[in-house]
Amino acid sequence: MRKWLKVFLVVGLMAVLGACTKLPQEQFSEALTTKQAFHGGDFSMTIDTFDMGDGQTSDEAANIYASMIMSQIVGTKVTGTVVQDSDTDAVSLDMTVGFGGQELPISMILDTTSDTAYLSADIYQTLMGYVVAYGDSSYQTTPGATDLEGKFIRIDDADLDSYLEGTADTSKTQDSTILPMLGTFNSDTFADYLKTLDRDSFEKDGDEISHTFTKAELTDYLTYAKAQDQDTQIDALQSVLDAVSEITIKTTVNTNSNKQTMVVDLVQADASQLALGMTVTFTGKESQQSVTIPAAEDVIEAEELFSTYDSWDDSYDDADTSTSDDWTSFMLTDDEFDALLEEVSGLSGQMSQEDIDFYLSFYQDYLTEDQYQQLVEALQVSQTF
Repeated sequence: MRKWLKVFLVVGLMAVLGACTKLPQEQFSEALTTKQAFHGGDFSMTIDTFDMGDGQTSDEAANIYASMIMSQIVGTKVTGTVVQDSDTDAVSLDMTVGFGGQELPISMILDTTSDTAYLSADIYQTLMGYVVAYGDSSYQTTPGATDLEGKFIRIDDADLDSYLEGTADTSKTQDSTILPMLGTFNSDTFADYLKTLDRDSFEKDGDEISHTFTKAELTDYLTYAKAQDQDTQIDALQSVLDAVSEITIKTTVNTNSNKQTMVVDLVQADASQLALGMTVTFTGKESQQSVTIPAAEDVIEAEELFSTYDSWDDSYDDADTSTSDDWTSFMLTDDEFDALLEEVSGLSGQMSQEDIDFYLSFYQDYLTEDQYQQLVEALQVSQTF
C-alpha cells in the first residue's frame, strides 16, 4: 500500500535529454520506478464495467436484481489527493466517492508504521443525512454535532476482523484487492523484470508509453520476484492472481506529466464469473506537507457515534409471507414511498426494461393502486428521460 501511495520522481533536464536516446522499454521502466520519490499526487478510480458473465443462477428474479445493482455500480468514481509525510511516511487522503448520483467526501489519515487508519468523523454527518433523506431518523448520535469537529474514528486490523465477522469469507483472501496489487508496478524488482520482456510489446506515442500485462506475464513475474526476494508486494499480487481466471492490465505512463494510467480487466475465478473493468490514474506532484497522526483525545470509537438501534421494525423478519394474511401491515409508508420515487428519479436514463420490470414486480404487493401507478409513471420517465 505504501508503495502505491508514493508518486513519480522529478526528472531533471539532463535526465530528460538522456531519455531521448533510450528505448521505450527502458523509459517505461524508469517512469514506473521514479514514482517513488514524490510525496503527493492526484488519483482517480472509475468502474467501467461490471457483469455477471456466464455465472448467473437459475433464479431469474435474482439475476435481474443482480444486473440492476451492477448497472448502478458502473460509473462509480473515486477522485482525490494524497500526501505522504517524507519523514514519518504517514499518509493523508482526501477523496470523493461518486455513486448513484450521490457524492460522499472522505478524509483519512494512515499510520503506515502500525497499519492503522483514522477516518474523519465528518463522514458521520453526511451518512446520517442520507439515512434521514430515505425516511429513517431513528439513528442518534451520542456526541453533539459540534463535538465531532476534528475527531477521527480509529480503524485497525482488529476492527476490520470484527466488522467482517460472520461474513461469507473472512480469510486472508480478503487481501485479493486490486489497489494494493498495483503497488507492485512501482517496485525496483518489477522494473528489473520489465527488461526481460519483448521490446516490441512496448508502444510509444509521443510522451506516452504503454504495455499490456497479461496473467501469464504477472505469474512469471511472481517467480522472478520470489527468486530476487526483494519485493514486499508479492503477496498482494499472488492473492489477485489466485482469485481471477483472466486479467489484463494496460499500463500507460506519460514521461512528461508524471501521469500513470492503468486499465484493468478481470474475470473472477469462481462460480459467479464476475467480470470487472476499471481505470486507475495517478499523477505525481511534489509536496513538503507534513501529516500528523491524530492525538488520543481526538480519537473516538465507532460505537460512540450510534445509539442502540431499538426502533428497527423487524415485523418482516418472522412473518410468513407465503400465506394470504393481510398485506397492509407490509405496505410502504408515505415516507418510504417518497424515498423510492426519489431513488427512481436518481436513476433517470440508466434503467433498462429488465430493471423496470423488476421494480414493478418486486414492489407491487407493497403499494396501493395509486402508489403503484405513480411508480409506473416514474419508471417510464426514468427510461425515456
